[in-house]
Amino acid sequence: MIPRRLATFDLMTADQEREHGQLLSSLPVRSLSLEEETERLYAFFQTLSKPLSKYLFLIDLLEKKPHFFYHFVRQRPAEMLPFIYTPTVGEACQKFSHLPFRRMGAYISYPYRDRMEELVGQLRIDQLQIAVVTDGERILGLGDLGVGGLGISIGKLCLYSLFAGIDPQTTLPVILDVGTANATLLSDPHYLGWRHERIRGSEYDAFVDRFVTTIQKRFPKMLLQWEDLGKQNAYPILQRYRKKLLSFNDDIQGTAGVVVAAILLALRRTKGRLEDQKLVIMGAGSAGVGIADLWMATLQAHRLTCSHSPIYLLDSKGLLWDKRQEQTFSAHQMPYLRTHKEVDMWQANLALPISLQTTIEKAKPTILIGVSAKGGIFDQKVLETMGRLNEHPIILPLSNPLANSECTPKEAIEATQGRSFLATGTRFEPTLYKGQLFETSQCNNVYLFPGLGAGAIAVEARELTDNMIRAGVEALSREGARQDHPGAPLFPPIEALPTLSRSIAKAVALQAIRDGVTSRKEEEVSSLLDQHYWLPA
Repeated sequence: MIPRRLATFDLMTADQEREHGQLLSSLPVRSLSLEEETERLYAFFQTLSKPLSKYLFLIDLLEKKPHFFYHFVRQRPAEMLPFIYTPTVGEACQKFSHLPFRRMGAYISYPYRDRMEELVGQLRIDQLQIAVVTDGERILGLGDLGVGGLGISIGKLCLYSLFAGIDPQTTLPVILDVGTANATLLSDPHYLGWRHERIRGSEYDAFVDRFVTTIQKRFPKMLLQWEDLGKQNAYPILQRYRKKLLSFNDDIQGTAGVVVAAILLALRRTKGRLEDQKLVIMGAGSAGVGIADLWMATLQAHRLTCSHSPIYLLDSKGLLWDKRQEQTFSAHQMPYLRTHKEVDMWQANLALPISLQTTIEKAKPTILIGVSAKGGIFDQKVLETMGRLNEHPIILPLSNPLANSECTPKEAIEATQGRSFLATGTRFEPTLYKGQLFETSQCNNVYLFPGLGAGAIAVEARELTDNMIRAGVEALSREGARQDHPGAPLFPPIEALPTLSRSIAKAVALQAIRDGVTSRKEEEVSSLLDQHYWLPA
């Protein structure tokens, strides 16, 4: 049961408001109830044909009437989610400097780096619970969008308030404007960001460090969520700050969490064992390695060991292995390099890349995951091979937007004769195959991060530990879709998210107590979650 902590507001009647504000001649005589106003605006919303127009309508509501925005969206969350977040938010970020809306948030710009205390001091917020911070370098699958990346931070925070009851007045979207490597933006006369080549290396690190130190000093109990950083910065920043303040990287840890939950939900259907699974992950950046790390941690948590590493990572140059020519691997990739002894017999000429198809043929994986941003890379041959090797292959093409998806559900369902279990990064309509309707869940981070953040905040955790993330994943996998018929989605409907997020928040909060990163007691958790829950009124 979700508690109701209503926002505080003046409880005058409509007629009293008119009299008090001397508005009798400024308003029509009739007043509409909240429900009547919602239906009136929804009728107008339905007349808008373009997704971006619907996004602008909703953002205008958010800016002018935030309580009404959240009430409006909560009435039809599944319908509204694609317009306030993916995929429409990607287009909004691309056109950020050209759109007619007030670009709310905090702009921490590199030219003012020596005035950081002043920048943070000017933030018009008294209590900060969550800041979502990006530098705009890797927005979805769209690349470097510079200051336009702020749209991602705005969207994520909307989801915290909608599904985990975080008071929007205690949230802050942040863009670290360190320039951009996008030549189109640099030549755009209307671009709103700092028109300069992106700052990198030690200068970038010092700027980020100064920001973190300064905002933590003002808001020591806040949660800082890193979002859409470049691959060269995402892991180092996560490791640098994760024990210094309550923080996490949603692209690494959030993505990994929902992917592992999707696998656990699929294995519940197939009756498969954790220790029998082999994973091929197409994409060896922060998301791919994050999935690998969490899968290995999950095996360890269940006290399971494998005689050989069950994970095969590939990037644009093929399989990662220890003797691959002319290649330097990052520290977080190193644990997943296959050995030359293993791949020596895979193909005649090892000077050539070891392809995805070859890896699948030789490794015989049960699970195929795509975080490559390469549309169509799971071609018919790849998919048919997965179907030939497995009775029920688990196939997760997670890149977005649509053009970047490794395959479509229709392609995977047809290639595996309807035997595969699927979740995608992009939302797809149901697929009809041999008279059976297959509904494919979107493997969306929104299933995890709102509850993850809410639980950590409620108990004032000092750190978001790996155990807390696993506790959230386990709660999500327990509360997943209860349907077992062929074609049923893996995840529950979006409408279930408030209750689901509450379950995740409770599991995360309890784990924080067990991990010793809070002074709160287990018997306080339910009450603390109630106290922190906000609903629009």
